Amino acid sequence: MPYVDNDGVRIYFETEGAGDPLLLHVGFFGTVDDWRLPKSSYVAGLRDTHRLILIDPRGQGRSDKPHEPSAYTMANRTSDVIAVLDRLDVDRVAFWGYSLGGRVAFELALRYPERLSSMIAGGANLYREVDPDNSGMVDLLSRGMASLVREWEQDQGPLPPPTRERWLANDPSALMAAWRSGDQPHSDVIDALATMTTPSLLYVGASDHDLAETVRPASTMPNATLATIAGANHQQAYQRHDLVLPHVMGYLNSP
Repeated sequence: MPYVDNDGVRIYFETEGAGDPLLLHVGFFGTVDDWRLPKSSYVAGLRDTHRLILIDPRGQGRSDKPHEPSAYTMANRTSDVIAVLDRLDVDRVAFWGYSLGGRVAFELALRYPERLSSMIAGGANLYREVDPDNSGMVDLLSRGMASLVREWEQDQGPLPPPTRERWLANDPSALMAAWRSGDQPHSDVIDALATMTTPSLLYVGASDHDLAETVRPASTMPNATLATIAGANHQQAYQRHDLVLPHVMGYLNSP
């Protein structure tokens, strides 16, 4: 199976398709398989025009799952991406991340702008303050994945059955360590937004709880385009590829 070792942590990745490289980074709880849902396959819509690189974030899917919060810094998460690109001899890539993956996109634009040809960040709130020791997420994870999935679906709507199965299979201790890392891309990234020249598409569901904060960077970044996905909450702005993919394809294919 394709892995790259990044300072002792194995990161799982896959490649598919042909064309300009495009790396897909899923959000918290997710895996590479979430880009291939039968009724919502981003891979099917992109593989004919792009060489897709898909990774499981550390702590999720087939990647290693450390139980120490120090393993989940944004420095580590971005270096995971760079390690995969180096293994594949890809100098520059278009990067697409959703939620957690979107925050990784901003960090990459700050730390490794020379490796990005463009970035797409969906549902990424840079302004949320997270207390790693006093959080509803920590409480839910401490009760196990079944409790978390139940609460999530009550708030966001039902997960597709394959996604629910993968979420239930997660290691809650690894996810709790990731949440407790407390390493959010807040001040450094926010302070640098006006200097981030990487061409960027930012998008968010119109019914996302964090709508107001998620759209804020677009007014500061010099080369950012903003798309709002009508009728979608946070979860639907990932699952509804029929609503999202036209925005992304139009952006990727623009001159």
